[in-house]
Amino acid sequence: MMNTLATEQLQPALIHFLTSFLKEEHGDLHKYHGSAYDTIDIYATLRRDISDKTCLMKIGINHVHQQIYIPNIFITQPLKHKNIGKTMIAITYKLGKAFAYEVFVIDLTDSFRERLLERGAGKTDIFDTLEILETTNLSCRVR
Repeated sequence: MMNTLATEQLQPALIHFLTSFLKEEHGDLHKYHGSAYDTIDIYATLRRDISDKTCLMKIGINHVHQQIYIPNIFITQPLKHKNIGKTMIAITYKLGKAFAYEVFVIDLTDSFRERLLERGAGKTDIFDTLEILETTNLSCRVR
């Protein structure tokens, strides 16, 4: 059953919370903004060169099945190793849970799949798709 409240509020909430996190924590080099058409795209633009725009995260929402899909996370070099990707997944999971949606990371590379499994993501019937769970550790390094 489709959640009408979620169809109206989930996309803007994701854009707001993801871009707010990025602006507050990492706004020194980049400006951040999001857009929503078929998917939600979160962008970073270099402050010194506005033509240098990178899509950091892409999110799809299936309201009928109450599922959020993350097919793309790309962290630019100056932002790497700052837990940005994990935090963005965690924000997406928390918002998804608030609206009773499941969250999946899809189209995974083998190495990212293994790292998420080490962190407790749930396996699905599809090899390159994992479910983010309450127990998935998205806060610190695991090795």
